[in-house]
Amino acid sequence: MKKLIYSIIFLCLIPIALLGNDPTFDEKLTQIHSNLVATDAKKAIQLADSLVKVAETDQEKIMSRMMVSLVHKSVGNYALAIKYAKEAENIVDLAGLLELESRCAVLIATIYRDIGIYSTANEYMDKALKNIPYIKNEQNREKIYIVIKQEMAITNILTKDFSKAIELIRDLSPRGIDHKNGTTLSLCARNSLIYGFAMEGAGKPKEAIPHLLEAVHHAKGEKSLTLAQAFLSLAKSHYLLNQLDSTKIYLNKVQPFLNGGRNFRLMVEYLRFNATFQSSIGNSQGANLSLYQLGKLNEQHIRTAELIGNEVITQLEKDLRKVRTDNIILAWLIALSVIIYFLFYFLKIRPIQRYAKQLIASNQQLDTQFSHDLQDRELNGSVGGPEFQMSVETETRLVKKLNQLEQEKFFLEKNITLNALTNTLMTNQKYLSFIIKKYKNQGFSDYIANLRIAYIVDVLRNDTQVLDYKLSYIADMAGFSSHSMFTLAFKSNMGMTPSQFIENLKKEGQN
Repeated sequence: MKKLIYSIIFLCLIPIALLGNDPTFDEKLTQIHSNLVATDAKKAIQLADSLVKVAETDQEKIMSRMMVSLVHKSVGNYALAIKYAKEAENIVDLAGLLELESRCAVLIATIYRDIGIYSTANEYMDKALKNIPYIKNEQNREKIYIVIKQEMAITNILTKDFSKAIELIRDLSPRGIDHKNGTTLSLCARNSLIYGFAMEGAGKPKEAIPHLLEAVHHAKGEKSLTLAQAFLSLAKSHYLLNQLDSTKIYLNKVQPFLNGGRNFRLMVEYLRFNATFQSSIGNSQGANLSLYQLGKLNEQHIRTAELIGNEVITQLEKDLRKVRTDNIILAWLIALSVIIYFLFYFLKIRPIQRYAKQLIASNQQLDTQFSHDLQDRELNGSVGGPEFQMSVETETRLVKKLNQLEQEKFFLEKNITLNALTNTLMTNQKYLSFIIKKYKNQGFSDYIANLRIAYIVDVLRNDTQVLDYKLSYIADMAGFSSHSMFTLAFKSNMGMTPSQFIENLKKEGQN
């Protein structure tokens, strides 16, 4: 099921360029959004950055920065995505443009949602929604309202509230605008696609197919990410229905969109699902090749995002070096800032540092000594090494955040690792391994496996439709990368194989 979630993340690329007023400026933005984002991220950033430099009006400054943010978001460079989105937000706040304020808020919300900060994402989404009644242009008001509701539905899908997503998207369609308009068709295609995702996630692949075909119909004639995702989701739905010929047909339709491999999410989803499909038809060589390419893609994606970000930073540094250093006013401001800093340091900061040292010395007497270098192993964890210290506050915070992540079902992510979870919790591996060992009484791998098994057992007991799914897909729903690992973990946890457990549930249902 986690692969379904990954497949919709790139849908957050909002069609900003299609909503503006200046045709010349919009043409460039549209070129970036509709073509370059999917084919050449580096060129997209260069063109978008050039628009930032030549932007004259407040609207152009805002939209160009939002586009730069979108491109960085598409390659997973979230730090720069937030930076440019925040710059756009600052200009919006000063200009008082409510329409752009709503669109900027939606963009920032999707960035925070992608990195898992749902509370902040919801705040920005609420901000965007509250501005809707004050947007004067009826058509633009309708378009932005639809985009906001679509993003809210995606959030519900990410949190596995599929019924809420279906409820949001069911009656959502553009009203009062020309259905021959490209923007409207794009919104309609996206609407149908999200509805299909929600149906597929709810375990209703048969019901999902008509909506996905509708998305294909609305997106026909253009080589868009929406069309590619519709084909890929159709392949998955037919696979769930054991219609392997149709699955292969739609997988083949996705392949033309992969040339260049610029869209990370699309490539990841295609390779992951293709590995599953090839394995199911007995083509182990094809499955292994897809898995190998998937691993390479992950490595390349990290390097590419870093390189693109470094190039932008290098260019910014060159621009800064052109600034005149002999500006008298600037020199006086710097000198004054230095004086103020030293005054502030000696009058405020230094006394606080002294107090902090005393407080730390006091807390160290209460801290418990623990061993560190906790190493996670594939099947169980172990403890060993020299001692380390963890304050009560840190331990309490980590336990609370870990429990919160469990409620958000972080363990369904296939590629979850101790290092990734450590980064999410903003701690180190020693502390996290200790917390899992102390409070969960397990090593990291056992902890993740047991959470996945508990989740899928609950799904099997409460959703009879899942009982008829293939074991390989059930394993995927539970977050396992292979059928064999799923069976091994399930039997270790439940004392029987998944097939035996499902058979028992079917017998109970008959009785």
